[in-house]
Amino acid sequence: MPRWRLALLLGPGLLVGGAIGNVVGVVGARRTAKRLRLPHELDGLVQPLDAATDAEPLRLLTLGDSAMAGDGIQDPDLTLPRQVASQLATATTRPVVVEQRAVSGHTTGDVAGQLVPHPHPPPDVIVVSAGVNDGLKRRPLQTIREDTIDMVRAIRAVAPDARIVLVGAPDLRYAPALPQPLRRLVGWLTGRVGRAQAGWLAEHGVDVVEIGTPASDFGPDGFHPGPTATPTIAGWIVDRLT
Repeated sequence: MPRWRLALLLGPGLLVGGAIGNVVGVVGARRTAKRLRLPHELDGLVQPLDAATDAEPLRLLTLGDSAMAGDGIQDPDLTLPRQVASQLATATTRPVVVEQRAVSGHTTGDVAGQLVPHPHPPPDVIVVSAGVNDGLKRRPLQTIREDTIDMVRAIRAVAPDARIVLVGAPDLRYAPALPQPLRRLVGWLTGRVGRAQAGWLAEHGVDVVEIGTPASDFGPDGFHPGPTATPTIAGWIVDRLT
């Protein structure tokens, strides 16, 4: 094939890919500047809201990407791990020990590595946020499917009795940090991953919470779920668990 024709065929894809990379890079820089916490601050014991109790604590392990790491949220108590722990404690009237092992930028293929060393004692509940970075990196759906299923198998190998909930890749069509028409394109890339994950994992007994975040619910960085969104998302997760 002549080089000029190849260039015409590849040009739009290269331009789109480069533009997505630039936008994600800018958002990442803004995200880092706004991140005022360290991940380990999310670990700890969360009591039910009504009163402290001597009941045996539930053990909650949270894994995944920047949404689970709390990027874009300045108050640790409003991050997704802490919100899930708080609402789970209230719903079950049991304290919850939460452990967070999320890393910004991780794909589904990266998440299994967060299980090393193996959690001990094994958690009762594992909540995972993964898939959005697979979409942003334009990874093939078949590859994402294989990584998603391998991730679930890795989790079950170390915590066979744990309940698992996956927070699917969000639809970023409304993310204020992304200009149009990239917002529409990035929303399609991430949204299709989230929808596909729900279908794949239904066959493996894993609950999937699909996220559609209105523009008003994004955090200060305009890219991650904000402090008004995380309580709602946590409520959806806890509804699947109770």
